Amino acid sequence: MRWLRPLTTPRRLARLVALLGVVSVVSALVPAWRGRLELLTEVVPVVAPAAATAGTAAIGVLLVVLARGLRRGKRRAWRLTTVLAAAAVVLHVAKGLDVEEAVLSAAVLTLLVLGRRHFRAANGPRSGRTTAGVALAAAVAGTALGWVLLTAVDGGQVPGTTAGQRVAHAALGMAGIPGPVRFSTPQAAGQAAAALLAVGAVAALAVLAAALRPAGGPHPLSPAEEDRLRGLLDRHGEVDSLSYFALRRDRSVVFSPTGKAAVSYRVVGGVSLAAGDPVGDPEAWPGAVRAWLTEAEAFGWIPAVLGASERAAAAYARAGLDALELGDEAVVEVAEFSLDGRTMRGVRQAVARTRR
Repeated sequence: MRWLRPLTTPRRLARLVALLGVVSVVSALVPAWRGRLELLTEVVPVVAPAAATAGTAAIGVLLVVLARGLRRGKRRAWRLTTVLAAAAVVLHVAKGLDVEEAVLSAAVLTLLVLGRRHFRAANGPRSGRTTAGVALAAAVAGTALGWVLLTAVDGGQVPGTTAGQRVAHAALGMAGIPGPVRFSTPQAAGQAAAALLAVGAVAALAVLAAALRPAGGPHPLSPAEEDRLRGLLDRHGEVDSLSYFALRRDRSVVFSPTGKAAVSYRVVGGVSLAAGDPVGDPEAWPGAVRAWLTEAEAFGWIPAVLGASERAAAAYARAGLDALELGDEAVVEVAEFSLDGRTMRGVRQAVARTRR
């Protein structure tokens, strides 16, 4: 099984999962083979293929979204993807005996199981209240929309269907579960099931996006951490002119094991972005950098640094990061500054363009 190992890395699996998602969506949009569908309807209810088709399309969209979390080694994304890949195997068979797509789903599922050791990154720490609130709002909105659909398009429903039955049918239908509403024809039942399952897929996608959204760091700068940073700045603040920006309340901080240095950063779109040099004793910078990189790896964040000095860039480079020189800072004495002279020609042209 060694030849399968290169396919079980987060980057390769993310591509395969995205491919499976696209294939699932396309397969759901393409009509099933008539011969296979007729053979299938002899053993399953007529409504099953339509519901399975809607479910396949929903799973395809979710797999494409989850691929990003997989690429970063997120454990939660791996769990959700594994469940969805297993469901895709069943749904591809149930929607029209699509054996080819089912085999692809089973292959991806196997690779996910084999590569489970690669997915150890925890999701960014955050309160679960937001995700729970989105889930509740999505369930309520989806049920209301499903009730509107069943009420506005009531053709095919048996006479005497009540509003309460439609509400219950809408809530259950979002999960692919048959509800209390009865239909006069299998075609009407299939159309209603597919529509409600599509609504459920949109609701699930909203909850998934809320659950997997990038966090803003473990926590904002706490008063105790601010006091520790101020102590380091009092002793070593002159090392970097940008060091006092570490006290911004929208940034987090991680200290070295000795507490003599710290890295100030902010998580932006899944990137742990440090700005400026580490704060504190330069001799303790390597410990702070290692602690910061360890935390970034634990949460699946991409580490990056902006605005480091040459000395700090060397420390980051020794820890495994690449250094790129973008420029240098300068102090301008405004009272004595002038655009006159040959050496300032390029600056004068830039000013003129800006004014125009």
